Amino acid sequence: MAATLEGGAVVDERALPGGGADALLTRLRERFDDRLVTAGDARFDAARAVWNGMVDRVPLAVARCGGAADVAYVVREATASGVPVSVKGGGHQIAGAAVADGAIVIDLGGLRAVDVDVVSGRVTVGGGALLGDLDWALGRHGLAVPAGVVSHTGVGGLVLGGGIGWLSRSRGLTSDHLVSARAVLGSGEIVVTDESHEPDLFWALRGGGGSFGAVVEYTMQAQPIGEVTFGTRVVPLAEARDALAAYGERAASLPRELQVMVKLQKIAGDRVGAFTGTPAVTVEWLWSGDAAAEADAERMLGLSSFGTARSRRMRFAEVQSSQDHRYPHGYRYFLKPGHLRALDADVIDVMLDAASTMPPEDAQIELLLLGGAVADVGEDDTAYPRRDAALAFNVTGGWRSAPSDQAHVDWCRRTHAALARFAPAGAYLNFVGAAAAPDLADVFGAEKLARLRRIKGRYDPADVFRSMAHITPADDTVTTTRPPRRTEQDAP
Repeated sequence: MAATLEGGAVVDERALPGGGADALLTRLRERFDDRLVTAGDARFDAARAVWNGMVDRVPLAVARCGGAADVAYVVREATASGVPVSVKGGGHQIAGAAVADGAIVIDLGGLRAVDVDVVSGRVTVGGGALLGDLDWALGRHGLAVPAGVVSHTGVGGLVLGGGIGWLSRSRGLTSDHLVSARAVLGSGEIVVTDESHEPDLFWALRGGGGSFGAVVEYTMQAQPIGEVTFGTRVVPLAEARDALAAYGERAASLPRELQVMVKLQKIAGDRVGAFTGTPAVTVEWLWSGDAAAEADAERMLGLSSFGTARSRRMRFAEVQSSQDHRYPHGYRYFLKPGHLRALDADVIDVMLDAASTMPPEDAQIELLLLGGAVADVGEDDTAYPRRDAALAFNVTGGWRSAPSDQAHVDWCRRTHAALARFAPAGAYLNFVGAAAAPDLADVFGAEKLARLRRIKGRYDPADVFRSMAHITPADDTVTTTRPPRRTEQDAP
């Protein structure tokens, strides 16, 4: 039978064993009061919104959680009622995994505290914190944790998918700096995991995605960092082939203190909507080494004879927010990622051919140099896959309104398919899933995926957490006796 809920939402109650959807909402409202946002509430559309404007999902309710005990309560009650859950930290994932149709959304937005221990360099971050919260809290003390490149990204999702950005080559992935995590499991248990406690879970949380629990707190080891040099060189399309070839020849030998992001795009300037009609190559670079070697940094790129450039010394937190205007909330985004072995003539041909058919607004091909500290950690030491990849690439469309959907999606798919002919297996986990469920064997490799499925079977055998990269429990582990746990007593 169908039940009509407050606000007009309709749910099939035959699938709900715990007294139906209305009974579940009643129990949740007794605990959450006005922190439970449902259809018909004036706040509902804002509560269910995510960064990507292409995503328009309607959950059963959004529960604004104030701590681990709230999260555990939602998990137990929703699971007992047969209602799915999803977890919203920053809501920035390209496929909008934070919100699922008909689900109870566990909203961690109230958990944004950042606590810095200046003596040890340890930083504890709430599960709803954004990169900007982390960057500025650490920056006041001359510290940083390597993170992504847009400051309104959620810390949690970044860590769980690995975390690549401006300091990856010099200092490693975000997840490589994880010391411990506090998580709510599918059973509602609250556990603390680190290298010594629940080590398999700790392994999986560093790059394996959000399929294993709702992480409400991350403790990470920060590193000292002073000012860095951030530079940009814009190369006209007429010079693009020679400039890309020159960079491609040098990329593999560049020092790890030099991070480089190359974009073929039609945007210019420092404001949203400053689109040009002609594509150009933009080379953005960050030097995090000795300030005395700053002049050598750009020389090493081999691009001084192409286009125009500017650079300046700045705080790392300023660099982290310098891309924010490019990726505002509510725009429509489509992205397809991959890896490349090298920027060679064949890849350059594909990029330049794609430039001739770029749709309007913010279409781009982005290349991020990897290696360095990313490859210092062993492939089997964490769940993060493909540490030997030389370059990550993204084919992306960003636009304002639905009438442009098909043009951007088609261009992204065509361009990605052309580049994929030269790509090894895998793609950066945080960017997969925009078009369809990702091939996880391709992302992780068969052996690593099998280990992740075994861990899933031990820590979430009921498959409560179904992230964008949904790892299912291995059949032979679902009934396995669970290991001893370092648990916390949940509040009533």
